[in-house]
Amino acid sequence: MNFRFYSIDNMETYWVPGVNNHGHYGRWAFAEFTEVYQIEADFKAKVEEKFNKMIEEIMKGDW
Repeated sequence: MNFRFYSIDNMETYWVPGVNNHGHYGRWAFAEFTEVYQIEADFKAKVEEKFNKMIEEIMKGDW
């Protein structure tokens, strides 16, 4: 079993949706960062992407 794949799949399929559906702990997302010298830029881009998606959902009433 590929532990790395299993962990990512578990987070995206069960953990994050479960926390988000609970509603008490805010909105969560999951991202994997593997390039140590690129982490800061990748993190910034991922946060911006998720934030913009959240705003779009709110504006459409899908939240």
